[in-house]
Amino acid sequence: MRERMMTHLNSYHDQKRSSKGFLSLTFTLLATLALSFPITAQSSESAPDNRITNDPNSFPMLNKEGKLIGRYQVPSDVEILKEPNVDQIMLGKLILNDTKRLLPDHVGAEMNCSSCHIAEGKVQFSSPYIAVIHDFPEYSKRAKKVINIEDRINGCFERSMNGVPLNPESEAMQAMVAYMTFLAKGQPKDALVQVVDLQPLDPSIVPDPKNGEKLFGLHCATCHGDDGQGMKDERGNIIFPPLWGPYSFNAGAGMHHISKAASFIKYNMPIAARKKGAWGQGHLLNDQEAHDIAAYFTQQPRPALNTEKARQKMEAEEAEQKEYVDEKPQKKDQTDNTTASLTI
Repeated sequence: MRERMMTHLNSYHDQKRSSKGFLSLTFTLLATLALSFPITAQSSESAPDNRITNDPNSFPMLNKEGKLIGRYQVPSDVEILKEPNVDQIMLGKLILNDTKRLLPDHVGAEMNCSSCHIAEGKVQFSSPYIAVIHDFPEYSKRAKKVINIEDRINGCFERSMNGVPLNPESEAMQAMVAYMTFLAKGQPKDALVQVVDLQPLDPSIVPDPKNGEKLFGLHCATCHGDDGQGMKDERGNIIFPPLWGPYSFNAGAGMHHISKAASFIKYNMPIAARKKGAWGQGHLLNDQEAHDIAAYFTQQPRPALNTEKARQKMEAEEAEQKEYVDEKPQKKDQTDNTTASLTI
């Protein structure tokens, strides 16, 4: 795993040495994510939300008293180059967008973090990373305790990724935290950024999974397949994730809940159709249709949540890593941080 991660990071260093190389890397990432951009248009069924903005890169900021104190601007990738921990931030961004390939020992599903936190976690209606770093530590109803951002990320690895949590101090984990911290640039810690997350739909709706199966065939199967197993390119890279089966998220994931899945569908799917909005996906299905589709695919077979097994595997990997570090010969006066070993 260490060699795989270093290969990707060294590749980044090679490209960074010239502006042309860096732009090539940036455009490659953008092209990979182009299929996942959501829109910010509001639903015709929901009450108007004054937080919704026509500018996808700028959101109002409020202080504790609810007074407008300015606007948050989503930082450009170019700004990463000005940060002292540029390598760490870039590594975090790469991991979040290519999670399965870079951390295969920690991801059981054929999914990336960007499968749900679409468009690099920078947009509304899809659980964006924007300002999330300042939400922690916070009390988690699910964990029944106060958790930090590393705990929250590991929860996703255990559930949505059907995988194994990372060592909270590992290079990979801290790189992801660094990217999320970068996205809070320009936001005072106590300020509230008015970015719109997934919105609750009509709770009185009774889902109809039979109708959901028909709607799935009409609106979802083109990308996710009639069998719900998703789509990969010829190199085996994930394009659209599986929605059920052994390589999908497990039964402990938030997306396994009909209400959350319905909201995600309503505001972000189907991805290829254009009706209105900056890119075109989402806002085509009404609340009932979104619930019906969610009821259909969430009842399909998928892995069970097994946190104990995942924790045991993490502890075994940590012990193995510690043994490796303890036994590895240490070179004196080694100051090249760019070639430091990764502790996953």
